[in-house]
Amino acid sequence: MLKPVITVIIVACSYRDMRDDRPTTDDRTRLNRRSYLRTAGTVGAALGTGSLLSGIATATEIHLGEEGLQDGDDAGEYLANHIGDNREIVIPAGTYQYSTRAFTRGHSSGYADLVVRGEGEFGDVVFEHPDGYSFSEVIAANGGDVLVDNIVWRGVAGGNGNVTIRAHGGDEVTLRRIARPDGSNDHGEGVYVRPEHAGVANFEHCWLENFTDNGLYGSAPAGSHGNDGAVNVTGGLYKNNNIANIRIGGSNSTIEGATVVLTDEQRGLWGSSRAVNMRGIWVREGTGSNGHDITIRDCDVYNELPYAPIEIHPRSGGGSGVVEDTRVYNEGGAASIRHRGGDWSGQDNHATGSGNLRIETGTNNCEGPRCDIASDTPRVPIGDREGGPATAELPDMDPHLVTFITAEDSPVSEYRFVADGPIDALSDTPYDSPSGNAVRATSNYEITREDDEHVAEGSSANGYGDAFEVYGAISEASVDSEDMVIELDGDRVDADELVERTQPEEADDDETGGNYDETDGSDDTDGDPSPADDEQSDSDDDSLSNVIVVDGSASDDVSQYVLTVSGELERSEAHTSIVNEGLAWDALPSNVSEDRAIGVVGEGADGYRYTGNVISVEVRGNAALRIDREG
Repeated sequence: MLKPVITVIIVACSYRDMRDDRPTTDDRTRLNRRSYLRTAGTVGAALGTGSLLSGIATATEIHLGEEGLQDGDDAGEYLANHIGDNREIVIPAGTYQYSTRAFTRGHSSGYADLVVRGEGEFGDVVFEHPDGYSFSEVIAANGGDVLVDNIVWRGVAGGNGNVTIRAHGGDEVTLRRIARPDGSNDHGEGVYVRPEHAGVANFEHCWLENFTDNGLYGSAPAGSHGNDGAVNVTGGLYKNNNIANIRIGGSNSTIEGATVVLTDEQRGLWGSSRAVNMRGIWVREGTGSNGHDITIRDCDVYNELPYAPIEIHPRSGGGSGVVEDTRVYNEGGAASIRHRGGDWSGQDNHATGSGNLRIETGTNNCEGPRCDIASDTPRVPIGDREGGPATAELPDMDPHLVTFITAEDSPVSEYRFVADGPIDALSDTPYDSPSGNAVRATSNYEITREDDEHVAEGSSANGYGDAFEVYGAISEASVDSEDMVIELDGDRVDADELVERTQPEEADDDETGGNYDETDGSDDTDGDPSPADDEQSDSDDDSLSNVIVVDGSASDDVSQYVLTVSGELERSEAHTSIVNEGLAWDALPSNVSEDRAIGVVGEGADGYRYTGNVISVEVRGNAALRIDREG
């Protein structure tokens, strides 16, 4: 009986335009290491700085630099004088004082269709206030959306010290690349989402650290008196905040790709009398109607303290959600993922460390030293931390696939390499390690740029590995342990070979015509007979140098397939075979067009030569797939 179709999408030179359409791990057949060859995509952070709200095409743009704002001026005062509905306010890169409340309307009034954005990279616009300053901003959307992008507030906040968020029903507030890394010394939150919040609040690649009363306090809408508005967290760093680093609760809320770190109780900042009870992620609210369908996915929670990394404990016992594909490092006594109420499930979560590794939600979880390790570093560099966001446009070229893979049960091994072009981390790939674990760069790595050099460094262990696409030549590479191996485009190499094989090819003098006598060349060949047509029919033509084979020789059933390439494709008799006279299916001719082959294999293999790249493969059955770019 024929099996359901499993589609493998192999995206080549145009894959960057198709990332959102790539298949998930559950949808595709995994290929072996030799078959990989520059496939898959990456989950990149969308950090655009152009027109940031589609609904305000007629918005009035106000550039505060043109209004007289200079370094050292009070940026809050300039904003307060120009802020209003249907406006896009641009703040030039610089460092400014901040002593005036900028958003002058209360949460009941709010703004409609407002953008406030800083120019440049994350960290280029800084607002400084004195330590102890009674910080307070209210950012609310009412009748339209609000976006605040690329501002770093520096200084220890006094008083309540928070940014208050509310979106009315049907509206959205988005904080993108907002940083408050210095925290508070009183009773402040980094961000507080009001219980009246009924719309959507988005926090994209933000940084909240050292606050005494929650970093992101977003659970109030899910309480018994809340309006159940959604709170979505994408990426970002939430570090050493008391009570909870991230606290959510509204229905349909999400936390995805966030890095949560607990390493310091901040006694020097908060004082010895402060009651400290830190959590990484806390689901605190949930009723019969509020706080349902929450998702926590693909996060890193790193905990060196005696507190709970992830705690699901709604005070009213309601709500529902799922925790999946999340990594926890735990040195504390509380369960790595603790479940104390509500209808919650989970899958594919990993817990490591010397503490309590129990995962109390779901199935197919991993607890122990062989599991994937949580990172304490965000995958997208944050704010004015060392480095800077790697948001440069990728070159229009085929990248190299570079992977660093550890042996099963091995300790942590570190790697580093330097390239003259961009390095793009792959967070999803059909490439398994020899231990059967996915090779993908989801944690424990950092990509930085130093002048014209791009640097990637990181670590892995326990049979896992990291994968990168490299757009250029590699000039340096190293690993610190024999437990880690390097592979380039599916081939095992050492550090020296990695450097050598990624260098650009030098032009041959003969190919450039430097010493070639065209007349002599013609005379030498005119007298030779042309090969017979049947001798040329097999695609041994150098122009068709790539090979793809669908191999059913090790399978007991019949497999159907469809292959599509970006160039030309021809059947290769040299790579086609039948085992033990095959099955009747093997006698069926394949349907081969210019760029596509449709066929059936039983106890045999069908081989093709092609140019360009493999665009897609559909396989129905258990046939193996082999791709060889060198023929």
